[in-house]
Parts: sequence; C-alpha cells; structure tokens
Amino acid sequence: MREIRTLDSVSPSGAARWLRWLFLWLLTGFILWVGATHTLELNDDSFITLAYVKSLAAGGGWRYNGGAETLGSTTPLFALIVAGLARLMPMIEIPRLAVGVDVAAWLGVVWLLALGHRTFRVSAWGGLVGAAALALPISGWQAALGMETPLLAAALLFSTWLAARGKAVAAGLLAGLLPLIRPEGAAMIPLLALWLAATSGQRRWQRLARYSGAVALPLALWTLYALPRFGNVLPNSALAKLGQGQGWPGLNFGERLIEQWLPTVALLFGSGPWLSLLWPLALVGLLALVWRRSALLLLVAWAAIFTAVYTLLGAPGYWWYGIPVLVTLQLLAAVAVEALAEQRRTVVRAAQAALAVALVAAFALFSVRAIRAEGGDPRAAPYRAVATWMTENTSADRTLAHVEIGYLGFYSENPIVDLAGLTDPRLLANASRLDMAANFWLTEPDYFLYHPSFGWLVDSIVTDPRFANHYQPVADFPWTSEPEMRLYEKRFAGSEAE
Repeated sequence: MREIRTLDSVSPSGAARWLRWLFLWLLTGFILWVGATHTLELNDDSFITLAYVKSLAAGGGWRYNGGAETLGSTTPLFALIVAGLARLMPMIEIPRLAVGVDVAAWLGVVWLLALGHRTFRVSAWGGLVGAAALALPISGWQAALGMETPLLAAALLFSTWLAARGKAVAAGLLAGLLPLIRPEGAAMIPLLALWLAATSGQRRWQRLARYSGAVALPLALWTLYALPRFGNVLPNSALAKLGQGQGWPGLNFGERLIEQWLPTVALLFGSGPWLSLLWPLALVGLLALVWRRSALLLLVAWAAIFTAVYTLLGAPGYWWYGIPVLVTLQLLAAVAVEALAEQRRTVVRAAQAALAVALVAAFALFSVRAIRAEGGDPRAAPYRAVATWMTENTSADRTLAHVEIGYLGFYSENPIVDLAGLTDPRLLANASRLDMAANFWLTEPDYFLYHPSFGWLVDSIVTDPRFANHYQPVADFPWTSEPEMRLYEKRFAGSEAE
C-alpha cells in the first residue's frame, strides 16, 4: 500500500502536541457551552418525535397523545434513546435530554476525527481542522440540536471508522441501526460492504459474511418488533413528507440546495456564490482523499447518494435536509487545508501555529456571533398558547386538528388529528394528494386550528357550507406576524369553553 506522508511524519515538537490538545479541549468546551445554552424552543418537527418520546417514557407506547400505536417519527432509534433517558432521569425536561443526546453525538464526531485521524489517513492537524470545521455554524449544525441529524452524523462516521479498521461485525451492527436513525442511513450499508470487499484481501468473503450477518441482526429485530405493532417497518412520516415535496409551495430540496444553501455558504469563502474558495478547496480535499485512499470517501459517497435521491424524489426543502451536504463540503475543505499545508515542510511548525490562530479567530468570529444571534422557533409561543388553552378549557379526550402538530402534541394531552398524515396512516393517501379537506371530514375533529399561512391547504375546509353549520370560533391567538390563528370548536361537542 502506498505510504502516505502527512504533517505528522515531520516530528512535531512537544509544543505542537500541547497546542493540538488545547485546541481540542477548546472545541469541546465550545460544544458544551452551545448545548448548555441552547434554546428549548426547538423546531416544530422535533416535537413530533418528542411527543412520541413523552408517550414511550410514560409507558404508553408509540401513541401520539393516545389512540392507536403509529410510527409517525422518522427516527425511531433517536426516540427510543431519548425515551430511555427520560425514564432514567425524569427530573430533566425531555427537550433538554434530546439536546444532550445530540451534544454527545457532536462531541463524538469531533473527538473521533481528532483522535482517529490515522485510521482516516489524515494528520493530527488534519483531524483537528476537520473537527473545527464541523463546529462552525455555517452548516446549520447547531440549529439541528434536538433533532436526529447529529446522531446520524456520528453513526455514519463511527461506522466508517470501524470499517476502515477492519471491524466487520461492529461496523455491521452499527450500519444496521442507521436506517432506524433516518431511512437514508441505509445508503451507507452497501458502501461499507464495498469498502470491506476492497480492503480485506484474502479475508474478503469472511469479513463480508460477518458484516452481512451483523447488519441483518438489528434489522431483523426491528422487523419483529415493528411489523406486528405498526403493520410496516418504515415510518409513514417519511412517505408523507415525500408527498409534501411534490405539492407544497416554495422550493423543493434540489432547488433550494442550488439556489439558496450552497450560494449562502459559498459567500462566506469568497466574493460571490461561484467566486468562492469553497469550491477549489472541496475539489482539492476530494482529490487528497482519493490519493490517500481514505475511508472518509465513504461519507462523500453517501452524501452524493443522499443528494441525488432527494433531488430525484423531489423531497421538500426543509432546512435540515441540507446539513449533510454542507457538512461534507466543510469536511472536504478542511482536508484541503491540511493537504496544502503538507506541501510546505520547511515551514511546517509556523504553518501549524498560523493555522491554529486562524482557526481560533474564525471560530470566535463565526461561531459565537451566530450562536448569540440564534433564537428559538418563532412558532413556539403561539402554539404553546393554543396547547395551554386546550388544557385549561377542554377535556383531554377532545381532538384538535392542524397541519403542524409538534408543539400541539407535546404540550397538550389532547388527541391530535394530523391533517398532513405524518402520525396517522389512514390519512396518508389523502395527504399525499394535499386533500386536507378529505382528512378533515373523515375525522371531524372537535377543534380545528386555522391559520391563513396554510390557507392554500385548508381554505376549502372553512369555505365548505358544512363548516359554518358545524363549527364556531372560540379563540384567537397572536402569531409571529399578522394575521392571527383562530381556533374553531365543533358545535355540540360539549362546548367546554362556553
């Protein structure tokens, strides 16, 4: 195998080693600070999963505020982990536990890149640069705390590291869990198999057999658990969101990636979206990984598959879907910085010191400023106000219908009718056709929350002559901007608010 000389092959001074450790601990301290100060007003989508966590922790199973068990969360493993912690530590708020799981995953990514650099065939400084790159806020990493995205990133990186070390069984067990964090995690399973086949020599078939058996174990256990409980093994929420991408207004994943996400990040590295250092750095980083035959290529390949599939399927342009692409570009740019510094061996110590100073400066400039400017989800206060009203003015068996259900489900005990079909398989077919009116009249909820922002989806409900005959307004709630939300009550539903 080709010998790879990196910055570490030039005997580093003790000062350089201490500097690397200092920088790693600075990164660790920053991540812990972000986690400790992070808002608990998470994205509304996060609370869909956390509403299931609330039920699981209370022993109620996979129920969204009562009713039948449904797999309405795209990330069952994340939900199970947080629910387990909630059972062990009931004194800690569930959203705080979710953020804590992600902080642990984030730290795992940083420390594995820093300490596992030899396995990834980069220098110690290269690993640190990569770790620092993933601490910068330009990828949206911090905003995703409380969601499954950091956990998926950690699992992808750790499975890659295990495969690169030839640990077929451990890599297979972790790879088998990837689809339970997010369905697209399954794309890493064949990539790891290809890597093991290409790097195992005469032990190829033995390792592949062990790997395949290990992958099958968690998938088989999940099938035995999920199939009799839900009637399927895949989250119906994933299918519902694909339907949203086909018909909801605004840009879908591919359009938003090209028109918004990539240009925004590229502008941080240059004077224009395409006059940016990001692109040549990413190319140099990719070539360096190919030259070194680094297992980090598996992450690049996975990100490419993810991007292609989401684009072809017309997935919706939710901001957190762009994070894997942006993180991969940052990682490639970091590898490029190390690869370019490697070419100047006569000034390597000065380059190391300058690199450390530059990273700390960039860290302070971008990260702290961005974190301070970051607020919680602006929908939190109005949706919590609705949940409080329902708790104080209705009985717990009264149903509430809306198209955004995270906060409503987590902060109330009322059964939630998800008109978008994420948590109710019965409503999925109509929701995929954006026929929310059909779902409304199928379920005839006791309460309906209307907001003009979703008028294009639900105006046909309130303009139907039946609606005025059967429903009456009972409360208005301020929104982040005009107009307000209006809550309607079904006539003769008990009229607790009267």
